[in-house]
Amino acid sequence: MYPDRGLLFLRLQATEPTLREESRFNFFITFGGVTPLSEVETFCRTGHDSVLESSVFLVTLHVMITPDDIFRIADGAAFDAAALEIFRRQARECAPYREYLARIGVRTEHVDTPEKIPYLPIELFKTHTVYCGETPPEAVFTSSATTGMTPSRHPMRSLALYEQAFRTAFRNFYGDPAGLSLYALLPNYLRRKGSSLVYMADRLIADCGSGGFYLDDCEGLLAAMERDPKPKILLGVSYAL
Repeated sequence: MYPDRGLLFLRLQATEPTLREESRFNFFITFGGVTPLSEVETFCRTGHDSVLESSVFLVTLHVMITPDDIFRIADGAAFDAAALEIFRRQARECAPYREYLARIGVRTEHVDTPEKIPYLPIELFKTHTVYCGETPPEAVFTSSATTGMTPSRHPMRSLALYEQAFRTAFRNFYGDPAGLSLYALLPNYLRRKGSSLVYMADRLIADCGSGGFYLDDCEGLLAAMERDPKPKILLGVSYAL
């Protein structure tokens, strides 16, 4: 078995005459705690026209990492492996990224460390739909844009997965949100529904149970923070300062 290369060799004994050289099969295979894609390309070499004897099957696995695998990452080696697998999936299934890699002359098999993964220029999020998978996105986040500018678009397949990601990260770095207050120098959710940052801040403020949005009310912000006995986090972006 060569899981790092997505190859698995199987030596099988069979006497079914229906298993011919041209046969192709679909398998559902799980190994090493990782669930691969359902379709596995199988190639066989037959030893006889009617009898398959000790034939070697070469199975090419396209392993798909799961969200649970990502949230279980505990060390640098696991992170590197996950990053490379996600890169390979994006290179296969995300058409704009696949085309970009071809244009800059990058072959996926030559990318063997996360540091070699090419970044997609942010401008392409304004002109292309950067998304992979057949499931329609549950939401499409957009960047802020002044009059006459084209906003970037970020299709999001699962809002539940996005929430799990930022809530897990918040707990890992800051602890239980119930013991903190989050104040945001951002427009509130009703004013900026398409922002992923505002979406995240809105949910985390609710988790904290205290704080709020104070983009245009500095006096109200200072007064609220002075009354608040809990440790505080002030979230903002550079243009709000």
